[in-house]
Amino acid sequence: MVWARWVGLVLFIATGFGYAVSGLAAPLWGVLILWAIWLGLAMLLRHWWKASPGMVLVVPVLAVGLWATVMYLGDVVFGWTA
Repeated sequence: MVWARWVGLVLFIATGFGYAVSGLAAPLWGVLILWAIWLGLAMLLRHWWKASPGMVLVVPVLAVGLWATVMYLGDVVFGWTA
């Protein structure tokens, strides 16, 4: 499943756009937390690259889910708005 690695990598890199534009609704400290999460997921992707190629497809799903959760909780708890 070599293709799964590359599809997962491309999708994960695409999620970086959402993390990059989060500064439109989140304060700097929130964006830094989001980028720390994204970098942690990048390390997980790197770990799974050879160990479990099929699991690389899970990383972009986790990235979107965590981003949506942090942004939602930031809005509800801290009042982040665009």
